[in-house]
Amino acid sequence: MAVVLSPLIHTYLHIRCLYRAVIPSKSRVLAKVLLASMSRFHILTGAETMADFQGTIDFETFTRIDLRVGTITAAEHHPDADRLLKLHLDDGSDQGRQICAGVRAWYDEPSALVGTQVVFVANLEPRTIRGEISQGMVLASTATDTEGEVQDVCVMRTDRPVPAGSRVS
Repeated sequence: MAVVLSPLIHTYLHIRCLYRAVIPSKSRVLAKVLLASMSRFHILTGAETMADFQGTIDFETFTRIDLRVGTITAAEHHPDADRLLKLHLDDGSDQGRQICAGVRAWYDEPSALVGTQVVFVANLEPRTIRGEISQGMVLASTATDTEGEVQDVCVMRTDRPVPAGSRVS
């Protein structure tokens, strides 16, 4: 499943994270229908074509999304959520940041992510998710089957090392 950027990408990403983190699997079909029917969001599956993409956004809107590269320095299971990992990233700042990511089912051993450079949304308003602060959103790709069931989720990585905090453009 892929997401087309919209002016409301921040809201969508939070809904998507909460969808993965807290909605039981039996309710996911209903959640998918509700999300897909929201006029400001469009969820694409492999069966859809380029003609099904949402309308374009202007360049100014796109430039407001601050995508950066961060290096995962620590990764662990979220203590209060069975679908989240708690990631600590070197984002190029002195203090780094913590991000809760709904990818636990796809990474059996969180420590295997340590040292990985990932792409994240840096200017997403911090939120508390199940008692832990999340200061951004790690981007991930989602592969679905023809019925829309998730088959794989992969964090978006760089193909070679770059300094932490590097802009993605």
